[in-house]
Amino acid sequence: MDKAIDPHQYDKVNAEWSIYGVGLQSPTRANFWEYLKPLLSEWKGKDILEIGSGTGWLLDLVLKEGAKSVLGIDPSTRSYELGKKLYSNVKLLNITFEKFNEEKNYDIVVGLLSLVNIYDIKAAFKKINRLLKPEGELTIIVLDYDYYKKSRFNYKITLEILNSDEYVAMVERPEIVTVSIVRKTSRYITVAKQSGFELIEDKPLPPTEILMRKMPRYRAVAGIPMARLLRFKKSI
Repeated sequence: MDKAIDPHQYDKVNAEWSIYGVGLQSPTRANFWEYLKPLLSEWKGKDILEIGSGTGWLLDLVLKEGAKSVLGIDPSTRSYELGKKLYSNVKLLNITFEKFNEEKNYDIVVGLLSLVNIYDIKAAFKKINRLLKPEGELTIIVLDYDYYKKSRFNYKITLEILNSDEYVAMVERPEIVTVSIVRKTSRYITVAKQSGFELIEDKPLPPTEILMRKMPRYRAVAGIPMARLLRFKKSI
């Protein structure tokens, strides 16, 4: 758990981020982008905040597609410094979400695999609610609860069971080790409802054809959700 919620987890790994390529050169980013593209028409002309923005690759694409303004926050200094070089048009802050504080409100808050490194999701959802404009929307991608329990690709996977709804997964790949909190979808939905949100979409995310073409090993899990896209509307 300590590793999962360490805000500098990705500053401590040995992998050089450049090995993943710029923007959609990364197969995993391209995979997520395929699922997010249908939302672009709703994001045009909107003020967008991304939690855990990494280098800012997503906000760069969203801004080019017509967003009014974008802001990304991320605790990783390495990602922040690389993002400043790659995407000068994107405003980035090197800070944790817990310490982030400003008066501005947003139409859309996005989080791609960022809540998996936040321990207190109740506090996170309440803070997101305060940051959103009336009827604003929250879009998050989280890890699939069942998928991350399964062995795959000869990765070493170590689990720490927290309770019936949550566990910590340490996945040791050849190029990087990641540690994340994996929660049942129902856990996110329940906490969101308690924090003043209503669910508008729950979509399973199996590997796309783009991902399987670029990384053929993913054909072994074709049709199996690796993550889930959850969308919520602020109700109060």
